[in-house]
Amino acid sequence: MTTLTEPTAADLGSHRRERAIAVITRLSRWLGLIGLGWIGPLLRLLMRDNPREQLAALRDGLIVPLAGIGLFLFAWGALAPQVQTSLGAIPGPAQVWEQATGLWADDQGVVRHDELVSFEVMTDNLDRDWWRDYREQLGQRFRQEQIVMRASSFDLL
Repeated sequence: MTTLTEPTAADLGSHRRERAIAVITRLSRWLGLIGLGWIGPLLRLLMRDNPREQLAALRDGLIVPLAGIGLFLFAWGALAPQVQTSLGAIPGPAQVWEQATGLWADDQGVVRHDELVSFEVMTDNLDRDWWRDYREQLGQRFRQEQIVMRASSFDLL
């Protein structure tokens, strides 16, 4: 004769924990494909699943890459001003970040954010009608009140 016993709270907790770790393991494979593989070891660490192994995985998957990026930014910032080109020194990470974020100070010194896209086209023949139509298309696509386009001639030296 077989007797059935009710599962204890410890049994239920252990089963839930095992299921959660299995879900984290499956999720980790997908997260690794998009560069977020360090989330799996972090979640397993929170579940207290072999902390030493999870800390090692976090070190390898998060700390080492971040240290590499930090080292690269440090070297870029230190070496960029020393490289002189015909246009001046190569910008460092701070100058690039400043330009990328589009921050500027107005006359009163208040810092504002401006989203600006700029590009240059050089052509032998300027089709003003085509560019006027294209400007209207861009204005509609990006919901802009005004798109500024300018044409200037130059002499190639």
